[in-house]
Amino acid sequence: MARDRLRAFDSRSGFGSADYYGRDESIRSSTSSSSRSSGVPVDALLTEASYQAREFATKLVGQAKDDWEGVKRVVGMGAGKVGEYLNDVAVSLNCILFFIFYFCFFLKRMGFSSIINHSSPFFF
Repeated sequence: MARDRLRAFDSRSGFGSADYYGRDESIRSSTSSSSRSSGVPVDALLTEASYQAREFATKLVGQAKDDWEGVKRVVGMGAGKVGEYLNDVAVSLNCILFFIFYFCFFLKRMGFSSIINHSSPFFF
């Protein structure tokens, strides 16, 4: 079958795949006049556009993933800093309350209970 097709082109010096397979180039040339003027077939342009779109999407997804990881890392660091700050405040507050409690206890033991307000939560 293929040899029979090739025999039809024995006298020609060259031929294209459209001639060999019997495709009508007039239909393609009307839809792709701009691509024909540049010498690039429409199929090649579509294939290249598809490849470029896929590459762009892959890069975009990769960049978005990197950005998301960065956001998660920054938020995690911020949460850690807030936790450290709250822990420091709690420790400081505990130290202050401890000091007030024992100061009131000391004043009472030393006989200065008259200067401590009886409604104070530290009075016992």
